[in-house]
Amino acid sequence: MSFYQRAIRYTSRQKGKSVLLGAIFLISLAIGTFGISTLRVADQAIEEIGASTDVSVNIFSGDFVSNELAEGLIDQIDSLDNIGAINRSNHIHASQHQEERIFSLYGFDDFTLDGPFLWQIIEMVEGNYLLNENEVVVNNEFAEALEWQLGDIIVLESKSGSLIEVTIAGIYQAVDQSQEFDLTIMYVSPDLINLVQEEGLYLGLQVMIENPRYLDATYEQIGEILAGSFANMSVLDALYQQLKAPMEGLQQLLEVILVVTLFVAIVVISLLLVLWVKERRRETGILLSVGVAKKEIFMQRFIEIFIIFLITFVFISLINNFALPTIGASLFVDFNELGNSAELGQVTLSLGFSDLVITLGLGLLIISISVLIASTSLFKTQPKEMLASID
Repeated sequence: MSFYQRAIRYTSRQKGKSVLLGAIFLISLAIGTFGISTLRVADQAIEEIGASTDVSVNIFSGDFVSNELAEGLIDQIDSLDNIGAINRSNHIHASQHQEERIFSLYGFDDFTLDGPFLWQIIEMVEGNYLLNENEVVVNNEFAEALEWQLGDIIVLESKSGSLIEVTIAGIYQAVDQSQEFDLTIMYVSPDLINLVQEEGLYLGLQVMIENPRYLDATYEQIGEILAGSFANMSVLDALYQQLKAPMEGLQQLLEVILVVTLFVAIVVISLLLVLWVKERRRETGILLSVGVAKKEIFMQRFIEIFIIFLITFVFISLINNFALPTIGASLFVDFNELGNSAELGQVTLSLGFSDLVITLGLGLLIISISVLIASTSLFKTQPKEMLASID
């Protein structure tokens, strides 16, 4: 009779022991599959949060008057890993050709990521936010006073006196009409300001981060590049931190629970097997005396425990496949409500194939360690000694 046949026969006969061991596996697997599935879903949620929320490192020149951020620094920062985009900002005064008008030009690469449009100080009346280097957005009251319309041409003078023709591509207005607003402010592309001042210098940069999980390392790399310049750095990640905090807290708690569960399962199963091995000394001694290899006896005990584990594994997997979505709906209800306001998808808990593979692997680890501990005497004792020790 082969070792696996003996294992099946022993398991079917020892129903009380099988039920007890199955109950231990049932509790361990229920906690394990729940924890592993939740860890995976939480990790995916954090990745989605990072992809859906804007996280950036904001850089400004020391006094916000002189330009400190040269084009070379931008190239160095852009060459780093984990950089999604760089939103430049600068400011200059420019005069209109043959007119006694001085305009304040404020340049941003993307008005939706930085500047008064994002801060909802002003809003667009006509036109769009995307500007090339020869387009401007002007104030609606100023445009009405001068009878300017979309498509009109304005001639500006550069630092050296050369002429630059720009097109009115948009008209904005102040959100709070009761407050005084500088009507001479124009919003432009940073490239237009570079044409006017005839050099590529910037007051500020907004460095968009691709993966917020590596924000700290990227922040340090940018700091090394800016060392020696009079630039201040700050991080804009409040929404990301707010959304990921509960997920990370849940992950840390589950990691502790899984480690404790793994340890307790190994200890309890090992103690039970040690007791059962002592009860089977006669059986073991006879098998050894008739020439059955110790390796086969070890494999028999492994298969016995694995059969019980596998039955319990299939049972708990079927239950969790239906139960986890309901549990997840309650577990992530607060996060989903917060995520709705940030336009994130709903987090749902489910039992994935990778969860089953990991759980199965941990189960095999528990069984291997437990059987190995319980079989220590098997490898040390000779058959005659084992039989002689039996009353």
